Amino acid sequence: MRAPQLAGPRLPASARPDPLGRVPDVQALSEQRGGLDTVWGPGLRVPGALGGAMSGWAFVTLGLPVSQGSKKGFVNPKTGRAILVDSAKGLKPWRQAVVASAPAGPCLDGPLAVRLVFTLPRPASARKSETRPCVRPDIEKLTRAVFDSATDAGLWKDDSRVAELRATKTWPGYHPYALEVPGVLFGAVEMTDDDWSLDLTRYVEEALMCHRSAWEQTKGSA
Repeated sequence: MRAPQLAGPRLPASARPDPLGRVPDVQALSEQRGGLDTVWGPGLRVPGALGGAMSGWAFVTLGLPVSQGSKKGFVNPKTGRAILVDSAKGLKPWRQAVVASAPAGPCLDGPLAVRLVFTLPRPASARKSETRPCVRPDIEKLTRAVFDSATDAGLWKDDSRVAELRATKTWPGYHPYALEVPGVLFGAVEMTDDDWSLDLTRYVEEALMCHRSAWEQTKGSA
């Protein structure tokens, strides 16, 4: 089952980022980085970072989403103190990729509404009848990683400001907001008026359209 085409509110042309001319040379970047989990791995930035003087933003980060939460401990032989670190492989470069992909602002203050769509690789073992991923990684732990990245990037005062959250796990082509490749679609707005839901939809859909435009141009130039 393929995702339907998006239909929704659009920003004026003057407010939209130009996806032309900023399409990354995906193959070259992948080769320079010595190979990634996918061609569109952590650190590859695409157009779609939308922000400004208004009360929200949305952007796309490409790469394999990594969960955050499980810890492993060891004892520092010099100090004798126990140290806890995140055990997830690839968490640090994933969080760095989210920060690198983030818009310059604005820095939001609460209460905030957030929309997250994590696009994961569809396993070869998935049955044709399966249309949604319902195995690890946990969506709560995926959310924790990008929330902390947003705090690091200065996109909000603190993730405690989030009052409403909708998060989705999907595969490419299986949801209207799915990316063409693994990554995350991340949007947030301040809930300052009755139109915050429409504003959030507008930001998220604009970032997604820019991503899809860049993807089509990249395929065309391959």
